[in-house]
Amino acid sequence: MARLPKAPVIDQRSADLARVGAELTRLEKLLTEKREALAANTRLHALDQDVNLQARLKGEIGAVEELIGKQRDSRFTVELGDLNPKPLAPNTAQPPRPKKAWEIKNLPRPTYPTGARQRGDQKALATAFASFVEYHIDQANIAMQKANVDAAAKVSIELLMDVAGEHLGVQHWMTARIAELEDRLKELEERSFDYKGVWKADETYKRGHFVTHSGSLWHCELAGSGIVPGNGAAGWRLAVKRGENGKDASR
Repeated sequence: MARLPKAPVIDQRSADLARVGAELTRLEKLLTEKREALAANTRLHALDQDVNLQARLKGEIGAVEELIGKQRDSRFTVELGDLNPKPLAPNTAQPPRPKKAWEIKNLPRPTYPTGARQRGDQKALATAFASFVEYHIDQANIAMQKANVDAAAKVSIELLMDVAGEHLGVQHWMTARIAELEDRLKELEERSFDYKGVWKADETYKRGHFVTHSGSLWHCELAGSGIVPGNGAAGWRLAVKRGENGKDASR
């Protein structure tokens, strides 16, 4: 009777180390790619950065780092196996739980209430601001859902502080930028030519108004009424001096 060939002897320890090493190489390469993508986006101008993308990348980086840590622990355990051999425990791992879905509302894109600030309509401004915040939260949830991120996944406090700090930074930056633009707009409006005709004692004039008095054009520097332009009066600046009386060209 022919003898059956002997089964090849498998070095389980070497096989396990090779498997763990291959997985570590794959995860470290993936971690490098995600870190480079995050760095590239954060180098952009604040207005060009994608906050949702950065939040997703930071979450994925944290998850990959956690997997790398587990693989290194596995490699360490395998390397010490010869020193402290233990029988393999049966596979009693629980099946992975389904990922928690994000709450998606699919809100319509809100519009800015143009003119509400000028009208002093604070209610319209507050309502619109709340709509903007809720809409962008919904968009962030949609981005996380598309990236297949578990809504119940653990997130580090450091990541939360990074995201919160980034949002506050953008908010303060834009607030200061808008204030600068509003100051510039006010300055330009005050420089605009607003002619009010011949000066009248009972008329109230504001800075930026122009009037005619005694044949000259005057610019209002201070708001008020009853101040006669000329003779060194405060509040008025000579813009165009009256011309000299000319001779009749027909003579």
